[in-house]
This record gives sequence, C-alpha cells and structure tokens, in this order.
Amino acid sequence: MVRVASDISHQSGHWSPLDLAKRSVRRTLHEHPVYYTAKTLRGAELRYSVAEKTVLAVVSTVQRLTPYFQAHPVQVLSQQPIGALLKSPNAPSRMSKWAVFLGAFQIEFRPRPAIKGQALADFVVECTAREEASPEEPEAYDWWIVFTDGSSAAKNSGVEW
Repeated sequence: MVRVASDISHQSGHWSPLDLAKRSVRRTLHEHPVYYTAKTLRGAELRYSVAEKTVLAVVSTVQRLTPYFQAHPVQVLSQQPIGALLKSPNAPSRMSKWAVFLGAFQIEFRPRPAIKGQALADFVVECTAREEASPEEPEAYDWWIVFTDGSSAAKNSGVEW
C-alpha cells in the first residue's frame, strides 16, 4: 500500500483513498487470455477416448500457437486427468509422442473447478454409456394392411418378409 501511495503522490502531488483503492485494484486484477481453436476429427481420431481427444486438442493448439507457448507458462484446466495420462509408463504410443512434444513447453495441467452442484451433473453426463437407438423389429404375428391399385404380376410383386 505504501508503494502504491507513493506512486500516486509522485504523479499528481496528492492522493485520495479512492485513488489508492483504484490503483491497488488495477494491480491485483489480471486478464487471462483465452484462445479457441477448431479441429475436425477424421478417421481414427473419432474413436479416441475423451481424455485422448482432450490431449489432441492441447497438441493442436500448441502447434498453432507455438510462439505464445514458448514465451509464457500456460495452465490447462480440464476435467480429465491429462497430466497423469501423459506421465503414465503404459500409455499408448501416440500419448507418449504427445507427452514428449508437450514437455518442451511450460504447461501445467490442473483440474477444472466445478461450480457447486455441477460436479455431479458433469460426472453423470461424461460417464454414462449412451445407448444407441435400435430400430424396433415388428412382431412375428403383426398383421399388415396393404392397399393396392388393382394391378397384378406373376413375379416380383407383393410384400415380402
């Protein structure tokens, strides 16, 4: 507080408590840059697990923003245990390659903080198996009503099961 007060008093010759409060708030607030990228998953990438897709997103972002990642430490917030997966000795070979690539940068993987009751909802959404809708098969004894225009043929006409 003394340093802030001395900075203001040197600039204008006097300071008020309001000026002091504004100045200290400006120094304590930080803006954190956020960057959004898009990548279309193709082929085998569509079958990656959620954690592997998250690491792939980090790798593609680092490839696009290499100068930024070289100049600044970066925190990646995720619900997936990315840091543990990248350090795992029995990780798939692609994860090992990504771990070596990402190891050249100052990247810290941290868990994303949940907003109160949202933690359970997020867990349920991510961990429940999605059931694929299967078409209903008609029962063996269902009767069909067929309307025709009166035409007939010897072969290849009618309803087949």
